[in-house]
Order: sequence, then structure tokens, then C-alpha cells
Amino acid sequence: MSSSRPAAVAGTFYPADRQRLSDLVDRLLQHANALLPEASGMAPVPKAWIVPHAGYRFSGAIAASAYARVQFGAQTLRRVVLLGPSHRVGIPGIAVPSVSAFDTPLGSVPLDQDNVQALLSLPCCVAADEPHAKEHSLEVQLPFLQKVLPEFQLTPVAIGAASRDQVAAALKQVWGGPETLILISSDLSHYHAYEEAQRLDEQSSRAIMSLAPGRIRSRDACGWRGVNGLLQQASDLGLTPSTLNVLSSGDTTGRRDRVVGYGAWTFSADAVTVDKGITEADETQLLELARKSIACAVAGKPVPRVAVGTFAAALQRPGATFVTLTKGGRLRACLGSLRAFRPLVLDLVERSHSTAGKDARFPPIRRDEVADLHMEIAILTAPTELHFKSAGDLLEQLLPGTDGLTIEDQGHRATFLPKVWSEISDPARFLARLRQKAGLSQDHWSATIRAWKYQTRSFGTALHTRNRAITPPVKLD
Repeated sequence: MSSSRPAAVAGTFYPADRQRLSDLVDRLLQHANALLPEASGMAPVPKAWIVPHAGYRFSGAIAASAYARVQFGAQTLRRVVLLGPSHRVGIPGIAVPSVSAFDTPLGSVPLDQDNVQALLSLPCCVAADEPHAKEHSLEVQLPFLQKVLPEFQLTPVAIGAASRDQVAAALKQVWGGPETLILISSDLSHYHAYEEAQRLDEQSSRAIMSLAPGRIRSRDACGWRGVNGLLQQASDLGLTPSTLNVLSSGDTTGRRDRVVGYGAWTFSADAVTVDKGITEADETQLLELARKSIACAVAGKPVPRVAVGTFAAALQRPGATFVTLTKGGRLRACLGSLRAFRPLVLDLVERSHSTAGKDARFPPIRRDEVADLHMEIAILTAPTELHFKSAGDLLEQLLPGTDGLTIEDQGHRATFLPKVWSEISDPARFLARLRQKAGLSQDHWSATIRAWKYQTRSFGTALHTRNRAITPPVKLD
């Protein structure tokens, strides 16, 4: 058994020369980056994706439109689950390889052996290298992934005659948390005239956007089994689909007699909203969770592990939180997240622990002062970027007392939560103090300054109370 699968389609689907391949992927990503909406980096990276797998001259630009967004998860994503159709070898279900790595001209990608073993526990999965040896649907994704993710482990899955339920079960087995990216590799219709391909691909796009598993057939997409399995899982989890791009080889090469369709879609968990979905009982549970995490920090223990699935659905959705500790009405520590990129409960546990010991403005919280501290949790809405020509124009778009504000310029960034309005009610002074917090002069202005506003849902309690029992109990692993 070879320890690594060598690249099989280098020189045909993409350049075999390392430098040529690197330059080509860089160009494709740079073009895609230029087309990204503003503030794309502030949005959560979607959980699952459908991406095309033809030669780069045909579908590379469409694939790049997806991977340009994946790059914003570089700090979080450590595992990639990649499913694609087995084009050359028949499989009764799905197959994972026995090798330890997949190679491309850009280097070697280690396989996620824990995920491989988890899949092998399913009756539909076998260990087989032959389906993977010449398969292009998985390989062509790797150079893009190697460019946008600095470090990750791969779970490659070749799909044969697997049912929709079997594919969905495989996805559930390795779905993971915010560290895991799910990719379904599939092209769309094959070898129709341009207008017919457009019609068929539009139907497929509507089925995908409707989360309608079973409506994608073999004539619609070569990876139809993987797509339908993902649609079932996305429907079960209530994920929101979004279309990035749908084109064909007729658009990318100009030949319109026998074309192949390509598309890219994302599937995201809805972020937590501040005005619905979270109950008072949830607030109580979050406060207790934050207390326990702070207690771990004060005792010198690591961040507690959280069983995400034991919490209400609203608390499992992506959420950005801030945790503020005050003592005698004065700020003692405050840290948080500006972007929702992981389950709310995980974000809160991390931020609570950091607030107690890693706010560089203050010394760590001591055990003997816990009884005097008050804790407040703020859950943030998704940020909205503001467009303005002057400081006055920016301030006119803010609602004092309601809007939080983040500014960024020249590598400096800072935010004020809405509660800061209670201390600084004058908008001009609010902005001046925020500039100062960011490490800029209070009257700083430039053509490159950017700003986002957001709102919060806040609730708090004394950090230490005699009776802290809650129902249902917080469950930590």
C-alpha cells in the first residue's frame, strides 16, 4: 500500500508544473476576490458548498468564486470533507481510501484518519483505493484548498450507487462543528446545446435553492447523488442555500454546440437574531454557561468543552457574543466576537474564558474579587457596512443608544457596543473616542476608513450568586 495517492490529472485538468499551477490558481482567486461583495470577510463562512470539477479552463473561475469565500475561514477551518462521484469505478455505496495523503504539484494533503474510520463504521462505506486512483472530481478541488486554507486534513469520499439516505448518513457522521467544511463536487448537465443546458441547469438551480432532495437526477448533474444527499441534510438542519454562480462551458470557452454546466452554491446556518429565537430560559442558561467558563479561567483551567447538541436550536446557530465584567460600576474586562462564525454557545464559552484572563487592558480576574463582579452578555446582529463621504455622513447613519459601531483603517480596528452610548451620548465624541480606542488620533480621517454598525441583545447578572440552579442544566463534556 502506498502511503500517498499521487496526482492523477495534473497536466490535463490543471497544470502539472508547480509554479504554473500556483500562478493560475492565484489569478483565478484574485479575479474572484475582486468580485466579492464588500464586507465579505465579516460574514460567517457557510458550512457546506457545491462546487464544479471540470478542467480549470472550463470551470476554474466558478470554483474560484466559492474558494475566495472559503479563505475567510482560514483561522477556523481545519477539516475538509469532500464528496464526489466515482466516474470510472463502480461502487455499491461509498468508498474512502486507505492511503494517508493525497498529493498535488502544490504538496501533500494529509487525510483525516478519524473521519475515515468513522465513515467505515457505516454499512454503505468500504475502504478502496481503486475508485480514488484516477478520480478527478476530488483531486481538482485540492489546489484551491491548498491555497486558501493554511492547514487542514482531508476526508475524500467517492460516491457510487449510494442512496440519498446513505449519503446523508455519511454527511451526518462527519458533519463536525465550525472546524469542518463540507464540499460536494459536481458538474451540471452534460453535452446539450447551449440553450437546452441553460434550461436544465436553471431547473437544477431552483431545486437546489428549494432544498428539494430527489429533484436532481442523473441527467441533471454527474454528482447528483452527493447533491441530493446534501440537500436532505441541509433540509433536515434548516440551512439556507445561496447561489454564487451558474454558467456553462459555452460561457467560458465560447463553444455552444455541446456544453457542460457548472454551478456553485453555499448552505449556511441562519445566524442568531437578537429579537427572536432566544427565550428568557435560554438567557439564564447562557449566563450559567458563562459563569462556569469564567470560573475555569480564574482557577487556571482550560476552556470547558461544550456538548453543543444538548442546547436549544437557537443556541446552536452561529452567534457573535461580547462578555463584559464590571466592578462597582466600572469596567473590569470586556472581550468578544464581531462576526458569527461558530455556534453561539461555543463562542460564549471561549469569550467568557478570555474575558476573565486575556483582556490586555486589565490584569486577570482574581478569585477574591469574583463576588464583587457583575457580568453582562451581549449577542450581536450581523454587521451592516456603512457608506459615507465624511464623518458627519457616517454619524447621520447611526442611531444613538441602539447601534454599536466598528471602525477599521490602516490596520487598526475597534468597536463600541451600544451600551457605550450611556457614557458617551454625543455622537461626535463617541466617534472620536472610538478612533482613539483603535489607536488612531481622535480626529483621524482618510479615504480608506471603513465602518460597520450592529445591534445587540444584552442581559446580565451578578457573577457570583448563592443559588445558580437552572432548568434544563448546562451540559459540559
